[in-house]
Amino acid sequence: MRLRNNTVCNQSVYAKVVGSVPTREFITIVGEATLELDDDVWLEKYEEVSQHLLDAGTLEITKAPKLTDEQVKEIQDKKVAAARKLLAEVDKKTGK
Repeated sequence: MRLRNNTVCNQSVYAKVVGSVPTREFITIVGEATLELDDDVWLEKYEEVSQHLLDAGTLEITKAPKLTDEQVKEIQDKKVAAARKLLAEVDKKTGK
């Protein structure tokens, strides 16, 4: 996977804390640069704790990690649930 830092400043992201043991692992993406990272490392350690930076647009995923079968199924299930909810709302409005 590949990350891009959209700011001029370096950005560091600490790895997710597992259990009660604090971690000192982190990645630093140099300002206006990209960083290639192993998919497993991203998904296991950094994806969850980097979400706020991705939402803010300061970090951008330019090459997405390959999803596991479980993640693909979870995404599909969410899309099906959203579609069913939308259909139910339409049925209520049309009286079906």
